[in-house]
Amino acid sequence: MTMISVEGVSKTLLETALFENVTFTLEAGVKAGMVGPNGAGKSTLLAILARQKEADEGTLTYKRDIDIVTLEQKTAYKPNQSVQSFLFDGEGKRIAAYNAYHTLLNVPHTQAELTAALQTMEAYEGWTLLDQYTSLLGELGLQDILETPMERLSGGMQKKVALARLFCSAADLMLLDEPTNHLDIPTIEWLETKLKANGATVIAVTHDRAFLDALCHTILELDGTTLYVHPAPFATFLQRRDERLRNEAKHQERIKTILKRELAWLKRGPKARTSKDSGRIDRINELLVEQEVRPTATVDSLIPLTRRLGKKILEAQGLGKRFGEQQVIKNFSFTFDRGCKIGVIGPNGSGKTTLLDLLSQSIPADEGSLDIGVNTHFGYLRQTDSPFAEEDTILDAIEDIAEFIPISAGEVVSAAKFLDLYGFPPAMHRKSIATLSGGERRRLSLVRTLMQQPNFLLLDEPTNDLDLAMMENLEEYLSSYGGCLLVSSHDRAFLDLVCDELFVLDGSSTVSYHTIGYSAYQELAQTSSKQESERPVARAPQRQERRRLSNYEEKELLRLEEELGQLGADIVRLEESFATTHPTEDGTIEERTQAYHEKRKQLKACEAAWLVLVERA
Repeated sequence: MTMISVEGVSKTLLETALFENVTFTLEAGVKAGMVGPNGAGKSTLLAILARQKEADEGTLTYKRDIDIVTLEQKTAYKPNQSVQSFLFDGEGKRIAAYNAYHTLLNVPHTQAELTAALQTMEAYEGWTLLDQYTSLLGELGLQDILETPMERLSGGMQKKVALARLFCSAADLMLLDEPTNHLDIPTIEWLETKLKANGATVIAVTHDRAFLDALCHTILELDGTTLYVHPAPFATFLQRRDERLRNEAKHQERIKTILKRELAWLKRGPKARTSKDSGRIDRINELLVEQEVRPTATVDSLIPLTRRLGKKILEAQGLGKRFGEQQVIKNFSFTFDRGCKIGVIGPNGSGKTTLLDLLSQSIPADEGSLDIGVNTHFGYLRQTDSPFAEEDTILDAIEDIAEFIPISAGEVVSAAKFLDLYGFPPAMHRKSIATLSGGERRRLSLVRTLMQQPNFLLLDEPTNDLDLAMMENLEEYLSSYGGCLLVSSHDRAFLDLVCDELFVLDGSSTVSYHTIGYSAYQELAQTSSKQESERPVARAPQRQERRRLSNYEEKELLRLEEELGQLGADIVRLEESFATTHPTEDGTIEERTQAYHEKRKQLKACEAAWLVLVERA
């Protein structure tokens, strides 16, 4: 079954064509990734597919009665909105059915309206929506937060709440904008598993290559103003893209050769006296339009490392840091050697950024000491903080560091030329920092960090907001980087390509060191976990175990088991009663709905008390 068909869609923004004649079709259940350079229009195209923006041209055809939900790049919520309010403020017919029913109960209504609302609730399984939210939040490590204001949650926690809302929507088409941003690696892997098991069609705008490789078997590539459709896994797409770019480069080289000859003829001042001469001049103009200038310089070729490290680089002894009562880093000691490339991994909130802050002396340690070599110069790319003044121009941001920048042995360029090489053409140089996209701002921050010639780099989520081309350039540079490198990242492909050692934080305030890369560490961890789970567990007979409970606890356990059975029967009876809107022995439909939710709460509390006793037995 065709879920969505796009034919000839085009969009222009401020007289600049974002994309033209976009055409593709996706069947039900297909998982597609959308990639392309920053500013290519991926988010705009996603908004058009979501029917949030209008295309200038073209048509979109959807499955009849399609249910579409979106996951925004940055989670948007209302002021003072609680988690529960946010969850029920989402898109999709299931949430709409739940809200319509509960709104109806609080206003005057007819029997026919109530019957229709009940039937819709039943069709979309609205009775279990709150329980499913609670269950998914529990899977994501978020317990008892329904009344918590969204603004008090971290970016990662907000994204988790948004994911719970997404999966409970039961939508046909999910449109995801950078779904892995702000998530730690375990949560990204959880997301991959959930999406694979979900029957919805998915289009995900992302540059997370491991995510694309694990999930997507169709790649939509926006390049220039063209959308290329690759009905193949991500690895195959990379091969096809590289082949196309090589062919385009050859074509551009041929155009360059022809133009060189034709422009030389034009400089001699021929007059278009004949139709042949006129046609030749027209062809030159066509070739000038067809000529495409792609940035060819890489970070590696533009910013060579000239500062050398000394014998002593950095030694940490017994470093510790706490925030209030919470110990985040404890007794960290390490001696950094020349050329070390260490990845920093761990769940959100485990202290990865704090470790980088301590080592760069951005924050003081509560315990321990740092011994920094005289020739060690730090460069720190932070995850969120912008090093720019919003009113400054792009050119100001570079000239603040240097007006001339070395790009190779003995060669320097002006700051303006340097920006041009990095995809910031002269027309952008006077734009204020405030007008830049997230990707442009991140790229400018990275270039500004590297051009200061640090020989000890600390990078906190460096791939956030970078497109594939810039990530590949950065990887090439870091692979041959001669200084020390410390990288905190959730990008598994990036960690594998750049780092050969790991610091692992598990949230217990300790940092463990491993002389292997990310994939090898994961394989080792999975093997250890499997061996642990396969180890036989000795169990004493049930009667012996129960003897550990007191007589009172034994009686309480039996009482709770009886209460669980009764509550379960009550809930089933109430669920069956929703088939009619007429009063029953349990009361009116409003009274039954209230009783149903109350019984669910009692069941949850009873199960919790029962589990405490069972675990103690």
